[in-house]
Amino acid sequence: VDVMTTETTCLSSIWRTDDQVKEFYEIHGRTGDFEELNPGEVAYYDSFIELDLSEIKPMIAMPFHPSNTYTIEELNANLMDILDDCEKRAQVSFDGKVDLDLKSKVKNGKLYVDQGIIAGCAGGGFENICDAADILKGSSIGADEFTLSVYPASTPIYMELVKNGAVA
Repeated sequence: VDVMTTETTCLSSIWRTDDQVKEFYEIHGRTGDFEELNPGEVAYYDSFIELDLSEIKPMIAMPFHPSNTYTIEELNANLMDILDDCEKRAQVSFDGKVDLDLKSKVKNGKLYVDQGIIAGCAGGGFENICDAADILKGSSIGADEFTLSVYPASTPIYMELVKNGAVA
């Protein structure tokens, strides 16, 4: 979540360290680097937003900006309108030189996805990739119309995934 705050134009975000952060340092052999971070006894902020992440619904970011988001429910309910809007934005963004045809990806009223990417500092972390591996374990993504690419956010994350057996 913290990584994505910059994508929403936040200049900074404030987090408390917790047992999960402590465990992360321990796993990576950096126990001595962990510090408990909490606001001081007297802390003043210009504003405060508290989110209950358990209430956040699954969402999708559509082209061409991370803020162009919809809940999956909203996307399913307004699929053709949302895709049509994305296609129109592409025409404007690319001066009509690129023909983005998202509506052709709709089959039987549902959006057909032909590519998945797990990457970047928000998605390419160790835990996220391990979670994806656990979800896919024993399943196949097929060998034809769907491709899945996984890019760890750093070489140390990649090496830890290899060591952990999550890379196959």
